[in-house]
Amino acid sequence: MLARLPKTGGCKGSSLIGAALAGLLWSSNLTASPITFDFDHTLNGAPPIGPTPWLTAAFASVANGVQLTLSAPGLTGSESVNQFFFNLNLTLNPASLNFTETGSVGSFAGPTVATGVDSFKPPWDGKYDVMVSFNSAQFIGGDSVTLSITGIAGLNANDFLFRNSPTAGHAANFAAADITTVGEAVVLDTPPPVPDGASTMLLLGLGVLAGECVRRKLSNKSETAS
Repeated sequence: MLARLPKTGGCKGSSLIGAALAGLLWSSNLTASPITFDFDHTLNGAPPIGPTPWLTAAFASVANGVQLTLSAPGLTGSESVNQFFFNLNLTLNPASLNFTETGSVGSFAGPTVATGVDSFKPPWDGKYDVMVSFNSAQFIGGDSVTLSITGIAGLNANDFLFRNSPTAGHAANFAAADITTVGEAVVLDTPPPVPDGASTMLLLGLGVLAGECVRRKLSNKSETAS
């Protein structure tokens, strides 16, 4: 004898929840929080004499990838940037990234970008995946440049909020920059708060789904009783 399975009250169980969660995850990638690194303290060397942050690096998610804007608001006089260093999500291949300059302020030559897993190491620091170089470009106070980053499906700003591989007893850092002041110095960012937009959306989505299941179940009970 076959027993009739009870109705679920219109809530289609794991398939509905799975589809909704997939949609929420996809949506969270598109709405990943912008990330701004403020370079305001030194790892080694003489610090710039201007106000902090001396440098900023802002990652923002856009429709086809990520937009990176590098700026030098706190450099003065002959102080200039040699390189910026960043990390990438450990599950992604930095060699797949494509960088295109889309705008700039200043008279410097365009930067060059090199990528590779743990391939770049500023003095006194650990290893990074991305290096943006201005070695002969004179990126100085007041300058800025915007780069479009593509090449990886689903790439978003949060993918650059990862620490580097530390070496020689140094702490793991999110980003660094090698600059010229009265000598050579390496400056670090104050880490931004880790965005939790994706987890918040997932929790809200689960709450909505659970509430809908309860509502439909109560509605079915009411219809049966009547």
